[in-house]
Amino acid sequence: MKKNFFYLAVTLFMALFASCSQEEAPSTLGSKSKLVSISAQLPTEGVKTRALPTANDHDLRCILEIWSTGNNPELMYRDEKLDLDAVDNKISFEFALEPGNYKFLMWADFVATGTGQVNGHYADKFYDTNDLKNITLKDASLLYNTDACDAFFAAQEFTKTEDVESFDATLKRPFAKIIVSEKNKTNFEKCAKVSVSHKVPQGFNVEDGSVSTTLMPATLSEAAALGKGNTDLKLFSYYVFAAPADDALGEIKLTFKDVSDTELRSTAIPAGVSVIRNRCTQAKGHLVAEATNNGKVDVGFDDEWTSNEENIEPTDPTLAMEVGDYYYSDGTWSATLNGEKTCIGVVYAVDAQNGEKASDYDGDYARIKGYVMALESTARLEFCSKEMYGTIDFTDLELNKKGNKNTKDIFADNRYTQYSDKFPVLEAFITFKEQTMVPSNSSGWYIPSIEQLIDMTTSYFGEGENAKNDKFATAVDAIEGANLFVNSTTTGRYLLSSSITNSGLHVILLTGSVLSTSQKVQAILNSNKAGVQGQIRPILTVLE
Repeated sequence: MKKNFFYLAVTLFMALFASCSQEEAPSTLGSKSKLVSISAQLPTEGVKTRALPTANDHDLRCILEIWSTGNNPELMYRDEKLDLDAVDNKISFEFALEPGNYKFLMWADFVATGTGQVNGHYADKFYDTNDLKNITLKDASLLYNTDACDAFFAAQEFTKTEDVESFDATLKRPFAKIIVSEKNKTNFEKCAKVSVSHKVPQGFNVEDGSVSTTLMPATLSEAAALGKGNTDLKLFSYYVFAAPADDALGEIKLTFKDVSDTELRSTAIPAGVSVIRNRCTQAKGHLVAEATNNGKVDVGFDDEWTSNEENIEPTDPTLAMEVGDYYYSDGTWSATLNGEKTCIGVVYAVDAQNGEKASDYDGDYARIKGYVMALESTARLEFCSKEMYGTIDFTDLELNKKGNKNTKDIFADNRYTQYSDKFPVLEAFITFKEQTMVPSNSSGWYIPSIEQLIDMTTSYFGEGENAKNDKFATAVDAIEGANLFVNSTTTGRYLLSSSITNSGLHVILLTGSVLSTSQKVQAILNSNKAGVQGQIRPILTVLE
C-alpha cells in the first residue's frame, strides 16, 4: 500500500425531492438552491500526493449513511461506491433529501478487487459494515502484516435548508498501528516462524467514535517475519481499534521458531503499551533471543502517524485466564486447584463485561482480565435496619453503574456515613473484606451490580435459555461451601446487588437450586415491617 496516500475528497450533493423539481432544468436558480455539498478528506500530514488511497488487489470502497436526528433516528439513505467511480479523485453521492436536521456517517475501507454489489452492498473483507454504528472485525487475524485493512471514518450533523449548503468534513483512522521488530540481525535471520496472540476490541461505532469493550482473540500462527532482513527486521504489524486518548494494549504473547521448527523463545510484551488513534508505535528489542540488556524494547514512531514515546520490556507470558479457573491471594490463577496456595475465588467471566473499561478502576491498568466470585456469601441480614424508616430517605439515591462504582458510592453517601451501624448486611460485607485479602492486580472486593449478579448466578445455575457454565459450576462445587449462595436450600432467599433505584434494591431469588432473576425491586425500608433482607456474594475484577 502506498504510504503517501492521505488525501480523499468525497462530495455529497443532496437535492430536495419535490414533484416540481423534476420539471425544472438543472441549471435553474431554484434547482441550485436545493443542493448541499459536503467535502471530506483524510488527514494530510506528510501528504505528497492528492491521489486516493490504494492497496494492491483491492479497491477503495466508501459507504455513506444519512440519519435523521431526534429520539428515534431513522436511516434515510445509504449507498456504497468504489474508487472506480471517482471523478477528479472525488467520490460523489447524489440523492433527494427533505429540509431538516440530519447526521451523516462515512466509512471508507478496502474490498477485494472485482467484488460485485449484492443488494447494493460490496462484499466485506476485513470488517462487517452492515451497520456503521457497529462496525465489527470479521476475522481479527486478517489485520496482521497488511495495510489493506486501513480504513477511515467521519460523522457530522448538518441542517438541510432551502439554501445552498457547503461544508467540509475530515475522515480519520479509527486505529492505532503497532510494528514489532527484532533488534539483532543475526537473531532475526534465525527466526523462520512468528506466532502472536493477544486480544483486541471487536468493534467500532462510526457515529460517536467509540471503541467496543468486547474483546476477541487475534492470533498469528507461525507466519514468516514481516521484514526482509538486513536493516528491515520487522517481525509483525497490527492495526487495532483505539480511542483518541487513554487507551492501551493488553499482553501480547510471542513465540519464535527456527527452520527446524525448534522453539527459539516464548516471551510477551506486557499489558500497558499505549495505543492512541492514528498513532503508530514501533517497538524494537531483543525478542527472538535474550540479550544482555534483559530484552529491553526501544520504541520509535512512524513519521506518517502521530506519536508519543514510551518504553516497554518483554516479560514471561502469563497464563490465559479462563472461566472456572481458581484465583489465589497472590494474584495468580490455575485450571486445577493448587492446595499450596490460598484460593479466594473462582473466575466466572473473562475480559471486560457490560461495557466496562480498565480506566473505570483506580490505578494505571490497561485491560480487564476477568471477574472472580468469592467463595462465600455474607450472613442473611437487613440492608438497612427497620427502625430507620422515617429517618433515612432513599428516594433520590440512584445507583445504576457497575458494581465497583456502586459500592464506592453507597459507602460514600451521607445516608451510610451518618448511620453506618444501621446497615447490617454492609457491616457483614466489610468484615468479609477485612478477612479476605486480595492481590494488588485486582479491584478489591465489591458488591455486584444487578447485571453482574445475574451473569454470575446464571453461570452457575442457568436460567431459561441461558445454560449454566459447566466448568464454572464444577470448579465452585469442588470447594466446600462455595456453592451455598444463600443460607436455605428449601426456602426462597434473596441475593442482593448494589443497584438501587426508587428507594428499592435490585435482587435475585434463589429457591434451592432454582434461580429467578426477574424479581421486582425490593423496598429498602417499609413502614410496618422489615425492609429487604438478603445476602451478598462479593466479586472482584482482575486487571492488568
